Amino acid sequence: MPSFYSVVQYVPDLVTDERVNVGAIAFDGAANIEVRFLENWKRVRSFAGTDIGFLEELAEDIQRATSDQLGLETSDTGIPRLNEDLIRRMADRWVNTIQLTEPRGSLLSVADLAEDVAHRFLREPKRRPKRFRNRRVAVTLTLESVEVALQSHLGRKVRKLVKRNEPIPGAFDNYRFDVAVKNGRIYYAADALSLEIPDAHKLKNEIDLTAWAIDEVRRRDKALPLAVVAIGPNAHQSGYEKLERVCKGLHAEMLSEELLPRWAEEMARRVPADVLV
Repeated sequence: MPSFYSVVQYVPDLVTDERVNVGAIAFDGAANIEVRFLENWKRVRSFAGTDIGFLEELAEDIQRATSDQLGLETSDTGIPRLNEDLIRRMADRWVNTIQLTEPRGSLLSVADLAEDVAHRFLREPKRRPKRFRNRRVAVTLTLESVEVALQSHLGRKVRKLVKRNEPIPGAFDNYRFDVAVKNGRIYYAADALSLEIPDAHKLKNEIDLTAWAIDEVRRRDKALPLAVVAIGPNAHQSGYEKLERVCKGLHAEMLSEELLPRWAEEMARRVPADVLV
């Protein structure tokens, strides 16, 4: 059985006859009907230059009229039950701001046809991928906070005290921390993580490696101040809670972005004033 489709168009000005596609209806003679409408109406609002609330409501009503009819001749919206005859009459008689194109045939199934027509005729604004800060950003923020606090405390150039990716002896091996303050001896160290990364598996691995490093260093040195800086919201709740437990159990500070400067100042005060002499 052939299928048919009609494109729903919005014509805000009948004089200029400019129009924009807002929906698609696919159907066949066996009462199979599929409708698709835009999800993002921003482009249509800009095109119309006026309120289009009625248009969005109409789209919702038509969708309900095909999905919630439960065998009734009219949906709860008051719109008659859609069928092939009604759709063809709408395409023939709707000549105002909402119009349907003349139905065209296809060999695709109704469901496949609806997806195909929506893809071809309904232009959705491309969604920008959500930006997130990665671990490198977290390390940079930690590094900057540590340097600023040391500079304020010692009043001189302190960059040679601040080490990146510094190996710290553990029970059986050396474990590298993102930031450490060292001049002969290590005064304190921190690892940095981003809770914003979308890959939950990757975050879990990073937390596990950080926990392992802290645990091994703590076995050898129970007094060395250690911290984990975790930037961003706790998007991965389980990861956040695990990190909290790890830090608490291993006597390491867990720092949010907001708490980082205060911790850095507190740690800086522990560095002797004559450390650079």
